[in-house]
Amino acid sequence: MKKIAMWLSAIGMMIFGCCGCIFTVREQLESRVYDLALGESGQSQKLFHVARFVNNSPCRGRMLYRKNGSRILHDEYNRWVQSPENMLQRYLTMQFPLAELKPGEKTAELRCDVEAFEFDLTAHEAVLSFTYRLTNIQVQTQGSVVVREKISGNDPDALAAAMSRAAARAAAKLWQALNTKR
Repeated sequence: MKKIAMWLSAIGMMIFGCCGCIFTVREQLESRVYDLALGESGQSQKLFHVARFVNNSPCRGRMLYRKNGSRILHDEYNRWVQSPENMLQRYLTMQFPLAELKPGEKTAELRCDVEAFEFDLTAHEAVLSFTYRLTNIQVQTQGSVVVREKISGNDPDALAAAMSRAAARAAAKLWQALNTKR
C-alpha cells in the first residue's frame, strides 16, 4: 500500500510539474545592438592617420557594468555593434579625416589602447579611457585620455547615449592634447 501511495504521489508531482512548465508565461528578452552616435565629420587634417587600435578592457562586445568598484557584470541582451577598439577607431577616423596628401608627404600614425569602455553603476557614469601614441619618423608623443560622462537614465538607450557623449569629449581632449604638443 505504501508503494502505491508513493507511486501515485510521484506521478502527481510529475503532472503538476509539467503543467507548471506548460502554463507558465515566459518573458522573451530581446537582444539589442548599440553603436556610438557618429556626429558630423570633423575638419580634415594632415597631422596623423588613425591606425589599428587594441582593446585592453574586459569589454568585448557586450555592455559592461562595474558595480561597487570591482564587480563586473556583462549584459547578455544589450551589445555593441562592434568591439570597443573598432568603434573608437571608426569614430576617431570620422572625427579626424585625413586630408589629401601631396606625393612624398607623410603623416604620423595614431595608435590607441582602450583601457576602459564601461558603465560605473555606483557613480552612474559612462567611463571611456585610452592611451595613445602618435608616432612619426622624428618624434613619438604619448598620453592618456580619461572621460567620465553622467548617465541620464537607467535604460540601455541612455547608457549608449552617455558613451557617445564620452567618445565626443574624448576626441576633443585628444585633439587638444595633440595640437598643444606639436
